[in-house]
Amino acid sequence: MNRPVLNKDGYRYNNKQIIMLIIPLMVEQLMVIVIGTVDTMFAAGAGEAAVSGVSLIDQMMILMIYFFSALAAGGAVVVGQYLGRDDAVNVKKSASQLFLITGIISLFVMAASYLLQDVLFTLLFGQVEMAVRNQAEIYFRFFIASIPFIAVYNAIAAILRVFGNSYITMYTAALMNVIN
Repeated sequence: MNRPVLNKDGYRYNNKQIIMLIIPLMVEQLMVIVIGTVDTMFAAGAGEAAVSGVSLIDQMMILMIYFFSALAAGGAVVVGQYLGRDDAVNVKKSASQLFLITGIISLFVMAASYLLQDVLFTLLFGQVEMAVRNQAEIYFRFFIASIPFIAVYNAIAAILRVFGNSYITMYTAALMNVIN
């Protein structure tokens, strides 16, 4: 690896470059959250119970997105430290560990969610109407299946940001919205 090029003030990035990293990140995060809103809009055609069910699960989805974003950010800090030290071997090792840990945790969360679905619903939502619960359970199964993908996406996005490329993750979030 080459040593980072520092500007005249001794920093790797100037303010304009930092803003150019932050703006795509903000747009990406907005688009990731908009997916839930769009799902709720589509559910509106299926009735009030469907809207309520999707809305209940969207709160869990947002929590999961931020959980895996935080996990990925923590791992990305380690990767970034090695990158700053110009230690390519440990950059690769720490990035691999981030993917492995994120994958294992996401599979555990997915399995636990499937197994504890009734307990989670009772604990989190109490006594909701049966029609709402039925709609929420359908959407919940799709959400649970997406957990590993959410986790891996966040890990990849965090690593790309460490390398200074936040545009790819923004474009990926846009593609997710289109597919959704």
